[in-house]
Amino acid sequence: MLVIYGQRNVRIKTFTENHQSCPLCKVPDLEVFVFRQYFHVFLIPVFPVGVKSSRIKCNECGEYIRIDSVGWQYEKMSKTPLYFYSLTIILSAFILFMVFMNLRTQKEKAEMVNTPVVGDVYVMRNDENNPASYYFLKLTRINNDTLIVQHSYLEYNGFVTEMSGEDYFVKDDEWMLTKKVLKEMLKRGEVNAVKR
Repeated sequence: MLVIYGQRNVRIKTFTENHQSCPLCKVPDLEVFVFRQYFHVFLIPVFPVGVKSSRIKCNECGEYIRIDSVGWQYEKMSKTPLYFYSLTIILSAFILFMVFMNLRTQKEKAEMVNTPVVGDVYVMRNDENNPASYYFLKLTRINNDTLIVQHSYLEYNGFVTEMSGEDYFVKDDEWMLTKKVLKEMLKRGEVNAVKR
């Protein structure tokens, strides 16, 4: 995999200094450029690196000069731009979004388990085997607190969200569960998803 990364030095602020004179031409017309390096991946800034630096140019004679006290003063005044953290912000936002979506999905799944409806299909995880296998249960009838379900004919060796074209629900082999047992199965992580 090709990864383009590295560091880049960019100007973050420009100041005009009229209180200090150029040591070469004695004219008080200086321009101070403040720079900062950042680390980037695929040319997207991740975070700043190193310390700020500055260059001072005399607008009268056009020469670059060195006046440490002026450079340090403007380096302290310059704030690192927020875009230096672009990739960090993007990744953090993506992780927060994924956590939010997972919490929302878990909440919806819990609501559907708490209020079952005929026709609900449960994707079940069986941890007795190593690695885990998956199968489907379809809710066919509800009698008070008892749920009558049919299981899928096939058992899947990997995570699935849809039944295979050859799979079907076994109509002559119904299982009975209570709502309480189904909720306990959800808490144990056996109910992987609910489709309504």
